[in-house]
Amino acid sequence: MSMHSSRDFLAALLGLALLLLAIPGPAAFAGGTPDPGTLPLAEDDELGADGDALPDNENQLLGLLGANRGFGFGDYVSDAASGLQSTLGTGARFQFFVEVPPGQTTLTVEIFDADIGAGDVAGSEEHDQNDNTPYDTSTTYELLDPTGASVATITLPPQDCDPTTAGQQTACNNTWSDLGTFTVANPDPGHWLMTVFTPDLAANQDDNNSFGLRAHDGDATAGGTEYNVYADTYVGIGQVFGSSIAPFPAFSRTHDLYPLISGFCSCDANDWDTDSDGDESTTYTPPRPPAGTPTSFTPTPASMNGNWGQDVISGFTTGTDATNYGLWDLRWITGAFNFITFYMGDESAADPAFSGPGGGASPDQQPEAGAIRLYLPADGSRFFGERGGADDVVAAPEKP
Repeated sequence: MSMHSSRDFLAALLGLALLLLAIPGPAAFAGGTPDPGTLPLAEDDELGADGDALPDNENQLLGLLGANRGFGFGDYVSDAASGLQSTLGTGARFQFFVEVPPGQTTLTVEIFDADIGAGDVAGSEEHDQNDNTPYDTSTTYELLDPTGASVATITLPPQDCDPTTAGQQTACNNTWSDLGTFTVANPDPGHWLMTVFTPDLAANQDDNNSFGLRAHDGDATAGGTEYNVYADTYVGIGQVFGSSIAPFPAFSRTHDLYPLISGFCSCDANDWDTDSDGDESTTYTPPRPPAGTPTSFTPTPASMNGNWGQDVISGFTTGTDATNYGLWDLRWITGAFNFITFYMGDESAADPAFSGPGGGASPDQQPEAGAIRLYLPADGSRFFGERGGADDVVAAPEKP
């Protein structure tokens, strides 16, 4: 081979290498909610009540309702009149812990669609919904270190991503953001706490906030390090809509969680206000062989409006040994137009009372004694369509 042809050959190799470097690899997401911003709905022509296309996947998102939405709309934690906020005040928050291993240089906690209704003046924002236009509900996010000390907090007014400026800010609307607040250098190892809260600031705070949550080392791609995220005690799942939204069966929601079963022979699955159109179902799958078959059922007894329902989950042990401790797979499918508060407790935990507003309904603590951690999906999880599809990858995080 001549020197000239060798030089051409090396140049071709270099060009190929640069081309390969320029081709992006598969997207990966930090541990937490599967990224809804890049996942289209199953039907491209699906429309919302305002006639606009629904461009984003609304499954897998967490949620909470305004403090004044009403006790019978499904948010046991946030309701200021008869729910947990009525007894605990600002202590009634949805709590999510981030497991940060030793030796990390950065902790970034991001929220997907952190606002309630920002950038939407028509009352039909893709993820959030309101009961009476305009949007009027604020959301407070707070990060605490493993000692319990508050590191950062921010309250987003309705339809605003930046409380220091006025107007329809869209910096956090339908996208991931740390809100310029929740990135910490050289974080201490341990369990960091992110709380999400709808404060009782004024009358008629009755909106729905659907949001995602993830944590990583500052790099949310496959090149970064994810941190596990789990809920303790409660999660809000599903979605409710205002009276102006017409019935739309596609608003059914799917949620994947991973309860950590570490001991005992059975546990309780507790759901508040499961009273939609009869479409609720849950599936629990043991974590490893001999795994047996999934436990699948419609929640019973039906909690109906303003009550707790409970089911007993078993199958962690056999007559001779413990075979199914670890992370179980839990899939909740909520019916259209329904929001519920869900938690799991070990067999020694107090059962929630079947009572309505003002009836002394338990639980009345945060966290609830005996609560079981509910982990969010692992890095790289994705979920297509209204109820998933053949290309789904929704995986549990790594846990011993």
